[in-house]
Order: sequence, then structure tokens, then C-alpha cells
Amino acid sequence: MKKQIFVIIDFENINTNFITNEYTYNKLLDYYKEITFVNCQFNKKNQSLISPEIKKKLRRYKIKWPSSEREFINYFNNKKTIIINVIPKHFNYLKIYFLLNKVKAKQIIISNVGQIQGTWSNLKDKYNLSYLLIIMNNKLCPLLISFLSFLNLIPKIDIRFLSNKSLLESIKNSMIKNFCYTNNLFHTKKIIPINSKFSDEYNEKKIKLSQKYITHLDIDINYKHKIDTSRKYKKEIITKHYYHLNNFLYNLQKIFKKKVIISIHPKYDLKLTQKKFKKFKVVKYKTRKLIQNSFLVTDFGSSSIIDAVILNKNIISLISPFNDYPNNVYSKSLKLCEYDIENYKNLTKKKLLQNFKKNKKNYSYFIKSRHNLGKNNYGYKEIIFQIDKLFSII
Repeated sequence: MKKQIFVIIDFENINTNFITNEYTYNKLLDYYKEITFVNCQFNKKNQSLISPEIKKKLRRYKIKWPSSEREFINYFNNKKTIIINVIPKHFNYLKIYFLLNKVKAKQIIISNVGQIQGTWSNLKDKYNLSYLLIIMNNKLCPLLISFLSFLNLIPKIDIRFLSNKSLLESIKNSMIKNFCYTNNLFHTKKIIPINSKFSDEYNEKKIKLSQKYITHLDIDINYKHKIDTSRKYKKEIITKHYYHLNNFLYNLQKIFKKKVIISIHPKYDLKLTQKKFKKFKVVKYKTRKLIQNSFLVTDFGSSSIIDAVILNKNIISLISPFNDYPNNVYSKSLKLCEYDIENYKNLTKKKLLQNFKKNKKNYSYFIKSRHNLGKNNYGYKEIIFQIDKLFSII
């Protein structure tokens, strides 16, 4: 019987997901020779969802766009299947969770990125329908999915690979969580701790580092935010934000005599963003390479800052008084020094260097708790080992 591995994902998220997990996916592909990405939204094929840059990277993989439930189920006939589940635990995806109960397959989740999940508690405007939907999707729906899996109405996840020591300890130290886990009441049957993909990659590759640039990881404050898609900032607010941000970055460039490059999210409009940073170059899909070759990285709470932490780079966490949706989850967790973009005139090289040194004292705990979990084995090797065991019992 033929073996197959499917990555089931909403293709609206495939660009970001593949960039984040490219290293792990490629390691699995090198071993198993064939991996198929399957769109879990059964609608008309839309090639524009996948960016040209990601299409090039996906040439080694198979891509499926099922147009119906029957077509989707047929993929599993007479085949041993492992599913890498990347389906959000949200109400509008419940249909696909129920559908998976009709197929014979083992499922895994790979959570080896070592990110810190953000919180909505510090938002200025939480009294709207969008915020309510987020609470329902992120709090209530996961509980519902666990309950439905307990009733065998949807299939359980066989293994979740996790590089988060604090979450593992929270299960162990909580009487309720530990009871639920040991009695198979969670949606996940088994959690296996592994080193993160960052740990794998940087331990395996001899990456040449430099301090050539200052990289700014930008956030478009007027991007359709998932908490309030109807909101739009006034033009004068956006103008003020980018006026101060440009001046802040320009001052950094003068102080350290290093070129500033702007790196943006794959979903952002490159041409539109370039207009907001007329003095600087703006790029996509080069964030990791830029960080590896940077003296300093600035951001507004981007998860891409993880590379900077692991590589012991200098970091400035920025705050904008014009942004209604601040994200300080990384600066708060890592106890990083924060800078208001309006205070660009107060920047001094001496003070900045002192704060960089202070920041780095907090990197070690983050790396040990979310990336290097004390195992000598590479994380991807443990994933392959466990997938082979699942194949043997299907």
C-alpha cells in the first residue's frame, strides 16, 4: 500500500506558513521524497493565493485543490496517510474536522517554531464584533474541538511535536491539565518535546554572519487587522506614524553608519510600502538573510525577531503612539528595552549600546525554554522517527 504525507492547510495561509516552516518541510521531503499540500477550502482553484516566490519553492512538492468533499476523501483510498494538520481551530473550519473523521489517516501537528503567542488584553478597542469572534475562535472553538474529539466525532491528533518547555511544564504542574492529558481528554493524544526548527537549522548549517545592516521589521498599521477589519486609520495618523518612524530609522543609520533595510510581511503590498519609506530599500521574503547580516534589528513585535535572539543580535522594540493594536509580547517576555518612535531626537550611541548589552542578558532563558530543550537529537529527526512508527501501525 502506497505511503503518502499530506499537509492540510488553507491556501490563504500557505505563503506565511511555508516561509516559517520551510526548513522542516524540506527535511521531510528529502527523506520521504513526496509531500502534498492540500487546500482545505473546497472552492475554485485560485493560483493567485500562492505568491510567485513561494511557487518556486513549492516546485518540489505536489499541490492539490480539491473542489468537493468526495474528491478530498478519494485522496485517502487504499493509501497509508500521515496528515500534517495546519488547520486553524476556528468555527469556519469545523466542517473539515468532521470530514477528516471519514478518512483513515494518522495526524500530527508540528509546533517547532518556538514563538510566543500574543495577547489581546492590551488593545485599546475591544468592544466590537471582530474581537468577539476572535475570542470565540481562539478560546471557545479549541475547547469544542477537544470535546468533539472526546466524543469521537472528530479525529484526535496522534502526536504534537512541541518546542515549548513552559507549556509542557504547565500540563505537568496543573492537576486538571495533567488529568485531561493522561486520560486522553485532550484533542492531542501525545505531546513529544523537540528542539525548534531554528535550533536545528543553526546547529546544522555554518551560516556566515555579518553586521552590515540595520533591518527594520515593519508593521503596516493600516493593514486589515483581523481584530477589526472595518477600521481604517485617518490619513494624518498614518502620515505622522511614518514621519516619526522614518526619522527614527534615519537617526539610527547616522549613529551606527549602517544601511537601513525594511523587511515586510509576505501579505503586505511592496510598492505601497516602498512609498512610505522613500529613503530606504523595502524587500519581501529576505527577512532571515537580512537578520543574519545585521548589526541591529528593529520591530513592532514581529515573531521574526526570534532569529535575532538566537543569533545574539542587537534589538530595538519600537512603540508607536499612533498604533491602536500594539504587540509587545516579545519585548515583555524578553524584558527588552522599548523605544517610542517620537523620541528619535533623544537617541545616543552610548545609551543604545548599554541597552543592547542589557537586552542580551535575557536571551538565554528564551532559547533554553523554547528552542534548545536539552536533547542532542535534531527535532526533524525525531519527527521522521515518529512518522515512520505511525506508518508501521496504519
